[in-house]
Order: sequence, then C-alpha cells, then structure tokens
Amino acid sequence: TYILEQGPVLGTRQTVFNLLGQHPEFSRFRDLLEGSDLLETIHDGRFACSDTCISVFNNFHYTVYVPTNESIDKLIADKKLPTWDDVAALNVENAEQKKLAEQYTQQINDFLRYHIQDNAIYIGADNTSSLDSSEDGSSTTEYETAFIDKKSKTFNKLAVTTDKAGNSIVIKDKAGNSRRVVTEKAGLFNLMAREYTYSTTDKSKATIIHNSSSAVVHLIDG
Repeated sequence: TYILEQGPVLGTRQTVFNLLGQHPEFSRFRDLLEGSDLLETIHDGRFACSDTCISVFNNFHYTVYVPTNESIDKLIADKKLPTWDDVAALNVENAEQKKLAEQYTQQINDFLRYHIQDNAIYIGADNTSSLDSSEDGSSTTEYETAFIDKKSKTFNKLAVTTDKAGNSIVIKDKAGNSRRVVTEKAGLFNLMAREYTYSTTDKSKATIIHNSSSAVVHLIDG
C-alpha cells in the first residue's frame, strides 16, 4: 500500500462539446461551435462518433483555447466577428447576400479553428522543450492550429510560452497579441476530453474503436 501526494489522473469519455456545455463560462464559444462545420456524429460517412465530436481531430492530442464570453461579445459588438444569427438573417436567394453568408460562415469557422491547437499543453506540467528553453527555464514553441491560411495553404501557428513548473501558459497569435490561460478559478483549465470513432456507422453495435483523440480545454483571457 502506498500513500500518494495526490490522486492519479483519470481517463474520460467526455467530448469537448460536452465539456463546454457543463460550464457557463464557455457558452459563447460553444454557441459558435454548435453552428459550425467542426462538429460531427458520423466521420467520413463510415465511422460513428462516440458523441458529438470535433471533425478536425485525428488520432492525436490537442489543446482547445476558449476565450471568455466577454471577449467574444466584444468582438461581436465591434463587428469583428459575425454570429450565426447574422448568417440566418441573410437572404441566400440574393446572390450578394449569399456571398456575404458564405463569408460570415468562413469567418466563424476560421475563428474556431484558430483556437484548436495540435499538441496538448497542461497547467502544472513541464511543457518546455530542451531545444528552445531560455535561461529562466521557460520555453516558447510554435504549434500549428486547425486554421488554414488560404494564401499560403499552410496551417497558422500560435507561439506558446510556458515555464518549467507549468504555472503559466501564454499564447501569442500571428498579430502579436498575447493571451494567457486563466488559472484564478479552478475547473476552467486542464479539462480533459476523449473522442472516439468506431468501425461502424452504428455506435450501439460497435465492438472496435477505429480512432481516438484526446484534448485539454483551457479558458483564456481573450
């Protein structure tokens, strides 16, 4: 028998979408996600998902950065981010409004994709790399997001700085803005999700997992 300093991390079968629905602090991001093309229950027409899953996930691990409701509301108020209500208000029978609806849809999907990063980064873990650590032990690494730059045909990146103790995670976007993972309130960072696809279109009859991915969800301050 051994006494542990803390409990071991348990696995989960919750999806990112389910996790977001359990916290009102994530509601505005979840609303945008709900109307997007990033959710699916059947993958590639052949594989049933464990629940409502993220379509851009593969057999890998990811980080999902969720901006505060207030920061999303400000983007919307400043006309920098459309909503699905804006899309629904347009008359797609009109060629000009149809084009605007497509533009709005692309903007929302790109916004969401830019907050989904390859590689899982955790608070409380040593996320630093010996290849690019600075003298104080911190490390800055660029990670690809799910947002594809249409001109360069490449995935846009985020520069993530972490300290060796894992007490902070700071994300710098392509425009040079820095955002940080909010740790002042417990239960809004290091939320673990697990998503599966099965080797059949009917998950109630599934006996084999075709694919699995894991993700960590963090609230960020903007």
